Amino acid sequence: MWTAEHCLTARVDPDAVWLRWVDPTYWPQDDVDVRAAGYDATPREHSPDRPTPSAGAGRSAAPPPGTTGWIKPAKSPMSHFTVIRVNRDEGRFDIQSRYPGSTMHVEHRLTPTQGAAAGTYDLVHRVRFSGPAAAVWGAVLGRSIVSGLPAVMTNIVEHAGGVVRV
Repeated sequence: MWTAEHCLTARVDPDAVWLRWVDPTYWPQDDVDVRAAGYDATPREHSPDRPTPSAGAGRSAAPPPGTTGWIKPAKSPMSHFTVIRVNRDEGRFDIQSRYPGSTMHVEHRLTPTQGAAAGTYDLVHRVRFSGPAAAVWGAVLGRSIVSGLPAVMTNIVEHAGGVVRV
């Protein structure tokens, strides 16, 4: 098993963050290493050129587990993913992609920051590889993904109208 993560705390609308996580049309805006992404089903109701919807909009935007999609990284071939877990109330959105000898799990967590002012949240992006080739895929792909997470997560918060706490 290979695991790495990045965490940050921000004052942000949780529904705006949630929407940016569950709607892959936003991913290229938040991650310079993503050229395009989408679900294999019908396109979402909005385009990435529209502003982030107001609070509450993210509650109905999430796809059900089992939904499949694709992502085209800037420097790699297109890959496919499956939505594994969606639980807005717990702030969890997880996807996975299969590679020879390994499965990559990308886990997102959004929880209120304990002891902080209302509207302050902890965000976690975790990348995990499991399977016999996990160490290889972690070294080849995982390290590259994780190195970009600080910028990606800051972009998500800022595009969602929030401010990262230092």
